[in-house]
Amino acid sequence: MRPDITKVVKLGVIVFIILSLIKNYRLIIQLTFIGLSFILGQLFISPNFDLVIIGVLLKYIFPILLFAYFNKNKLSDNAKHILQITFEKVIIFNSLLIVIGGIFEIQLFKTYGGRFGYNGLFVTSAAGTYAYLVALFYFLFKYKKKFIYDIKSIIIMISCLLIGTKSLYLGVGFVLMFYFILYTDKRQRILGLSFITISLIVAVYYALFIWDVFNSIWLNDGLLTSILSYRDQLFIDRTLPFIEANWSAVNYFFGGVNSISTRSQMGFVDVFYFFGIVGGFYYLWVYKSTFIKFKINRVSLLFLFLLCAIIFISGNFFLNASVVIYMLVVRESLLNYDNNHKIRV
Repeated sequence: MRPDITKVVKLGVIVFIILSLIKNYRLIIQLTFIGLSFILGQLFISPNFDLVIIGVLLKYIFPILLFAYFNKNKLSDNAKHILQITFEKVIIFNSLLIVIGGIFEIQLFKTYGGRFGYNGLFVTSAAGTYAYLVALFYFLFKYKKKFIYDIKSIIIMISCLLIGTKSLYLGVGFVLMFYFILYTDKRQRILGLSFITISLIVAVYYALFIWDVFNSIWLNDGLLTSILSYRDQLFIDRTLPFIEANWSAVNYFFGGVNSISTRSQMGFVDVFYFFGIVGGFYYLWVYKSTFIKFKINRVSLLFLFLLCAIIFISGNFFLNASVVIYMLVVRESLLNYDNNHKIRV
């Protein structure tokens, strides 16, 4: 019963946002094109227009709607403060649970069933990964030179290491490198970057040659499969056979899916699988245009680069409703960073 109530609430939010933006003709046209791409793709596969797949479409358009809504209805300074403080409290509380889980090996807080990692109260590793990637940049934007000395930042970085996803190890490394490049003098920068580079090399060596889980995957299935955690195999074993068996020429342009179990669970790949080449590029363009309302500088460019890299190797970025909230938090931080005239290109 509870999942049904959740779906009704989400649908109600979507209807409310659409009605509030009904005069935004540009957005309505964009959503119409996305909808038409979906319809064309569905018309050329069978069975089609499954309710679950229609639900996935709504999940895809939800971030666009929410970004567009807040583009029109700007958050007040007080609302921004409440949003950011709430995010801080939630992420710090969850981080403490991760640390406690790591110390006492509490099964409830584990990321995975069979290997190392603690996720706190986040249900999936993907949700935790995106939340903590945003948290890393959020606290970097907030504390700047004091980032590595602040207790909250330290707790966040420790939690990222304990979550146990490759994406967050990469995220911590990149954020620290960026910190030393931007906020330290020449001597500190050389020492910091040297330490991080050596640490990353040691971490990669440990993962590939010593850590049983990744070492066995690498030896048995290859380096790419180890990096992608078998998502490449999902693509080969499920996605490609479905395409070969069910797609016509039209589907290559506009997609066509009737079972979510055939997804590769790689974010960008699944967008093109769902919407096709034409529909996929158009969806990503609309997502980008509604989300990016800040100037592109070195800070925002690093965040976007690292985010895209993680979306390539992780799933559910575009489909997870909570991720949209994290993206709003980091966008407000980037806007504030931009308004303070910090580190322009």
